[in-house]
Amino acid sequence: MVIDKYMNKKILPFILFFLIMPCSLLAQRGGIYIGKLDVRTVFLLHPSMISYSPEKKAFKVTRDAVSKKKAEAEASSNQEEIRRLNAQLKSLTGKINEEEKKYAKKIDSLNQKYLSKITKLATGEAAMNRMSFKMESGNAEISYNAKLTALYAQYNSTEEQIMKLTQFGFNEGYTTPDETEQRFTAILNEIKAYTQRIADQKGVSIVLNTSYKRAMTADSSNSSNGFVPDDMALGAIFNTNFPPDLVHDEAAISGYYTNLSSLTQNWLRNCDPIIGRYKNSMLENDVFIGGVDLTGDVLASLFKAYKLDPNISNAVIKSALSY
Repeated sequence: MVIDKYMNKKILPFILFFLIMPCSLLAQRGGIYIGKLDVRTVFLLHPSMISYSPEKKAFKVTRDAVSKKKAEAEASSNQEEIRRLNAQLKSLTGKINEEEKKYAKKIDSLNQKYLSKITKLATGEAAMNRMSFKMESGNAEISYNAKLTALYAQYNSTEEQIMKLTQFGFNEGYTTPDETEQRFTAILNEIKAYTQRIADQKGVSIVLNTSYKRAMTADSSNSSNGFVPDDMALGAIFNTNFPPDLVHDEAAISGYYTNLSSLTQNWLRNCDPIIGRYKNSMLENDVFIGGVDLTGDVLASLFKAYKLDPNISNAVIKSALSY
């Protein structure tokens, strides 16, 4: 009887372990695993980037007759669009100047209408005059600011379009600006596909993008002039072959791999101008795969709880989410 009690006490923990273990395993399998990926690093080290020339700001490409004709058509269309946008910029400048003149004329007219007569009026009438002046001049300023804000928004947008069209030129044997953007998008889509596949294999539900850490600590002076030479590019790194006659030289081998490490870090450290050119939500977002962004919902709930103007609230939220 004593032995039975002893055995029961000894066996009971094992029974409990085997009963609990399946539940624990199920909980693990059903849990949400979070992974992380430095998207910036993977993007810059993607094999397709070997053919990218930082100096030309384009990928090397071999064209057939059809492709060459298409590139020439894009170049011609590009120049026509630049001319159109420059004309639009000139028109917007004229409209801005016109609004400034109208506002100055309006304020001058209100000055003459109210302020010039104040000294001749009684105290009560003078106070009413000042109040009327403030009201009308305030309304004029609101109208003026609204119109100028809209015009300057168009002006800045047009300037950005011109900058994009003129910043990246057309070079024989290289991708056009549109083709370059398409290549970048294709690279990022492929990274996402590979990441999704590996995440599924590991049971990872959410993948965080750790690129922002590097962006926060990056030294802006490294790439302040926006120029990255081709001898610093990924293509130059992969074309640095080790001389076969030094295969038994340990010091040479060590130096070779030290040089590769230095070249790689130099490439990753100095190519912010490349990343800066390509603005994409997948590249800049802190969550690369999975997850739900609750920012808009939380802001909407807060604004509603504080009974703020819903129209202004929606505009603020929309602007914040696109920032």
